[in-house]
Amino acid sequence: MASLICLSVACSKVVGSADIIAAVKQDSLTYCSTSKEGCEFRVSKGATGWGVMAFPIRRGADGRRSYVPGDFQGYSYDIDGHLIQVMPGL
Repeated sequence: MASLICLSVACSKVVGSADIIAAVKQDSLTYCSTSKEGCEFRVSKGATGWGVMAFPIRRGADGRRSYVPGDFQGYSYDIDGHLIQVMPGL
């Protein structure tokens, strides 16, 4: 959950990975609905924000996970957790 840090001048929201995962799950609903099992998310934090890659969960005929090159969508969030950009896969 996001929390607030208040200094003498202003308060700023502290965003954690759980907040970003909740946001990307909402922002990627349409994209992840292409797979009946939804998406797997990989989250990374940088100095100026967050990056999330959404990979649809796909299975081969044998039931094992399969990955298709370029089958992902990227989401970029600023340090406060606001969506900046959606980047389609290759």
